[in-house]
Amino acid sequence: MIYLIETLALWLFLTAAFAALAGWAWATQRVRVAEQAQARERERLLRDLVRATGGQQGHDQGAERESEGVRRLLEIRDGRIVELEHLLAAARDRAEIAVNRVAELERDAPTPIELARAEEVGITAYVQAAESSAWGEAADVSSQLANLIGCSLSRPGEGRVWIKHAEVAASFSGDPLGLHEALRVGNLA
Repeated sequence: MIYLIETLALWLFLTAAFAALAGWAWATQRVRVAEQAQARERERLLRDLVRATGGQQGHDQGAERESEGVRRLLEIRDGRIVELEHLLAAARDRAEIAVNRVAELERDAPTPIELARAEEVGITAYVQAAESSAWGEAADVSSQLANLIGCSLSRPGEGRVWIKHAEVAASFSGDPLGLHEALRVGNLA
């Protein structure tokens, strides 16, 4: 048996590496198609905006003021988008810290009090991740909660509920490689 594993180890590793590479390429292609569609839509909107603001040679003063107002609104919107992206990144960082804390508490939690604390921290982390639309982190936290509550705390009914939460969060996360699904299925075992 060991000889068989030694003989096939290289091929198994290469197969896994190729599967990961193929998944990455497939995900990249899907992202490229979405970005191209967004660029086309952006171009259409700009064309419509130019048409609506009188993009011809003979601008009158009212059209210029209106287009300046539209430009200002676009600048404000772009600034707000950047601000929201920073807030989302901060929320994802907080969720990542909470995920790590849950894993740490779960790993080092031999007493029921510490397990209850790990459950409390996990639920808080899940809520924060879901509220900030960090669905990947929410899927990871809920998978860990399913294992913690279902196995460590011996409440399998509630563990199955958290598996459903993980399934829903993973569906929102846009996980093309299925990593959240793999973690969820692993916790089912």
